[in-house]
Amino acid sequence: MLGRIGFLGVVGLGLFVYMSSAGAKASARVTITCEAPASATATADFSWRGPKSGAGESWLDLSVAPGFPAGWTQAHGPFAAADTKATVEGLPAGIRFYYRVNTRYGETWRATASGSLQTTCPAQGAPAAAAG
Repeated sequence: MLGRIGFLGVVGLGLFVYMSSAGAKASARVTITCEAPASATATADFSWRGPKSGAGESWLDLSVAPGFPAGWTQAHGPFAAADTKATVEGLPAGIRFYYRVNTRYGETWRATASGSLQTTCPAQGAPAAAAG
């Protein structure tokens, strides 16, 4: 009896871990730079993992809202499947942006990286890595 309960517990835990990680997306590495200290605009350099085989083009979306609503989202691209870097200039400083990298697989689009960043201009124009 105890063996069955243990077995069911292990199976249940494995199913939970599998389901929890199935929707997880990787984040991109984002570096913010500014022209000068306390600059009004920032530049964001993005790099992300390459997509799986069979991928088509990718697009980088930036938004001030997490749901990427129309009218509040900028789309940058298209990027070839082998491209894993993008630079976006002229972002207003002091704003939280949400990003996602969408990649086309046939007729389906999948978010291959997503996260958020804060366009804070560090002192002396030094780069500051933003959490993805």
